[in-house]
Amino acid sequence: MAICTAPALLLFLVFFLYPILRAFTMAFYRWSGMAKGTEVFIGFDNFRTMFHDDVFWRSLQNSFVIMLVVPAATVVLALFLAVLLTRFKLKERMFYRTVIFFPNVLSVVVTSILWSFIYHPTMGILKSLFDWLGWTRLADIVWLGTAETALYSVAVTIVWAGLGFYLILFIAGIESIPQQYYEASAIDGAGQVRQFFSLTLPLLWGGRSHRDRAAHFRRILRKLRIRANHDERGDRTGLPRR
Repeated sequence: MAICTAPALLLFLVFFLYPILRAFTMAFYRWSGMAKGTEVFIGFDNFRTMFHDDVFWRSLQNSFVIMLVVPAATVVLALFLAVLLTRFKLKERMFYRTVIFFPNVLSVVVTSILWSFIYHPTMGILKSLFDWLGWTRLADIVWLGTAETALYSVAVTIVWAGLGFYLILFIAGIESIPQQYYEASAIDGAGQVRQFFSLTLPLLWGGRSHRDRAAHFRRILRKLRIRANHDERGDRTGLPRR
């Protein structure tokens, strides 16, 4: 068993654990990164500089939004749509499923280019729509070019890209719940809301793991590359770079 796991363990130590430890130790030095042997030990100066940097705190705040708020909003919206398409037996539900799931078959490059065209400040679909509606104030916004709107624009893209993945999972989970449960609860006087919180949600949530959610959203975060140009202090979304 040890022989079988040794190659994987070696790769983990060399390419994952060692870079993390090396980066942590280098945080205590001043080094240009070019000439070896020119490192100067400065203690906690780098950390003090970081904690007094407004860009760091903005980056931390925006990362919190992208990693926690956006995934939560995606899951809640996908669950709502899944219940709507299954419990209410809409005639066009297969069409809606296909349309919502379609972004998942697109590559990261295609998604990036598509939303770049949508958000384009002069020729974008969003600008044309607002001009047609007469909403000139919204039409003049540079969605990916200002700090006030860039983060929310990227968040919308992430929700759009990840919605179909969870929709299909939730639909499959809801359809696997025996119909007799709903019939019995209806006889006992439970309405749609009570059925959702007492039957659908407990039986559905048990089939999803936190690891699956995290793995999916790591893939979705690559779509942040739709951001436009960078300013001199970092990108406009204020997210940390690798």
